[in-house]
Amino acid sequence: PYVHIQLKPMTISSRQAKLSLEQGTVKLTNFASNESNPTKVNGRDLGVDEMVVLKDGDRIDMGEVAFKFHGA
Repeated sequence: PYVHIQLKPMTISSRQAKLSLEQGTVKLTNFASNESNPTKVNGRDLGVDEMVVLKDGDRIDMGEVAFKFHGA
């Protein structure tokens, strides 16, 4: 099923990024511009439409919200 995670802070776009699970691998695709509040993984700004494979312990920043990814 299609599921959304809604984040309330105004520093996050309604279409900031997408998480996807493909054959046991979790991928994050950024849609946010670096000119606004960029999506960062481990402190690195992601480019528009850039996709990264997440690894256990990765830090994801979106605006004022930070996540720590824990793989299965």
